[in-house]
Amino acid sequence: MRCRLAYDLDYSSDIAGILKLPPELLYYVDEPQRHLPDKLPEHDVMIAINVHEDILLALPERAKEAGAKAMIIPREHPDWLSNWAWMRIQKGCQALGLECASPKPFCSLKGSRAHSHINQFMRHYKIGEPKFKIEVNRGIIKDVEVLRSAPCGNTYFVAHNIVGKKVDEGLDQWVAKYWHSYPCIASMQMDSSLKDTVLHKGGYIHLGAVRKAVKEAIARV
Repeated sequence: MRCRLAYDLDYSSDIAGILKLPPELLYYVDEPQRHLPDKLPEHDVMIAINVHEDILLALPERAKEAGAKAMIIPREHPDWLSNWAWMRIQKGCQALGLECASPKPFCSLKGSRAHSHINQFMRHYKIGEPKFKIEVNRGIIKDVEVLRSAPCGNTYFVAHNIVGKKVDEGLDQWVAKYWHSYPCIASMQMDSSLKDTVLHKGGYIHLGAVRKAVKEAIARV
């Protein structure tokens, strides 16, 4: 997409491997290890997206054997990972010395003093909780730089399209319009812990990031 042309975003050579699991599995998987290779490719960070819980529980040990320092398990849907399974995964990772995070949605991933490797991952790939740098002149947005994007890339789309917009009460509507125009993969199913949908949270995160950047821009003038 042209909204990303100004950024060097080709990190394909950094991908150690992609493991595709069966799209349909039984509700309970008694032998999750049989769905995994005997040895995973050597890697630093594992990202497990929409993986069956029983297989997820077996992944920390396999990741550690492959040299991993951290696991990131995004939750774009309430059913992707139960709180019970997440607590078990956290304990397993802690015992193995693995950092772990499970952002809901992925664009809520934040840095942490306890997660030096995940912090490094976020800095290098510039993904996680969105962060903008905005330049405002006479109440008009003149330039927007994406300092950190949602992993899906929606942040670049929003940034590209709000250039030229007025910094007034209508800006929130423009942000919402362009954010919703991008194919977010988060669920519209109500999430009991969020008291809202995961998709809506992603929208609020972007709106908050734009508001913060505009406030900082005005303070610099």
